Amino acid sequence: FKGRKLTPIGKKKLDELEHEKTINHYGNELLSVIRVTGKQGLLDLLIARKAIEGQLAKLAANYITDDELHQLNLVLKSQQLHVDKGTSIADDDVKFHKLIAKAARNRVLDAAMDLIRQHGQISPMLEYIRKEVKSTVLLDHKNIYQAIAARKPDLAEKAMVHHIDNLERDVKRYWE
Repeated sequence: FKGRKLTPIGKKKLDELEHEKTINHYGNELLSVIRVTGKQGLLDLLIARKAIEGQLAKLAANYITDDELHQLNLVLKSQQLHVDKGTSIADDDVKFHKLIAKAARNRVLDAAMDLIRQHGQISPMLEYIRKEVKSTVLLDHKNIYQAIAARKPDLAEKAMVHHIDNLERDVKRYWE
């Protein structure tokens, strides 16, 4: 009551707070790692994305609703308009991948992607690199969409992994 003696309830609360502090420490460490700088940092991030988003695409092919497919298709159309106009597709890219993450119905993988994308610098950075090396992601996104729409999980995973492999290739080419 006055802080002179730790009760069993107080000990339990202290243990909970210490556990939460440890979790926060590792979360902050992860945040500092994903603040990407340089070629290797970006490649490391893409490797993590490949593992996570490959699974998200696979799960999305199993669980996506017709309404979510419609929303994904609208994002592709928006992306095509922006490509035709020569304007940024970074927001479309984020929406596309976020819709897939939501459709996968896995909150842990979705949260992991939110954490990776938290700083908002990845899509514009990759867009800049793709422009410099004269690459595009629209065809990749269409292939991912078609595999998910066909409800083919293995094909969706393969299409997503191929997409991120292409991004890795672009990053390497840019630094060459």
